[in-house]
Amino acid sequence: TAVSVAIEFLNTFLLQYVAFRRNEPSLCEASLTLSDLVQLAAPADLEWIERLVEAYKRERFSNDDRAFVRFCLSAPQRTPKRNGRPYVMVDGAQLADNLGGQGDLAAEMLRSFSRSNLPFAVAGLRRQVLDAAHRAGCNLESIDILRLGKLGEEDARRLVEHVASRQRVIITDETR
Repeated sequence: TAVSVAIEFLNTFLLQYVAFRRNEPSLCEASLTLSDLVQLAAPADLEWIERLVEAYKRERFSNDDRAFVRFCLSAPQRTPKRNGRPYVMVDGAQLADNLGGQGDLAAEMLRSFSRSNLPFAVAGLRRQVLDAAHRAGCNLESIDILRLGKLGEEDARRLVEHVASRQRVIITDETR
């Protein structure tokens, strides 16, 4: 649902932020709660992260799903400027379901991110992402579109081999 995606977005954003600030990339692989993230936050980040988590707890039970989703999506905007600017990347936004009959999550994401003045990238199927941008009221002239074409046979072979090697998966010509 839109609410569960928004919660996951907020949790993932804070997880990656805390891992970056602590210079511990392995934290990104951990399954941590928001309370865990508050405990792991660097001292310089503790105050704003605590405030964000407390506000989350209040918003979570407000019975206004749209406001709650907007709150979660605004997490990157709440990062203190002294700590740098987050670069938000979202994939598969077009797959999220309806936001309580009041619009869809993909449009809400684009609306939130485009108004934030933060850099962001949304990946998905071209028509669906452009439709969501239109529904969000985004200026389509200001959107940069990166079109990815089909990989050539040799590039695809190298990609599969690289991923298989990294994941320690044995492949053959047939499975490749």
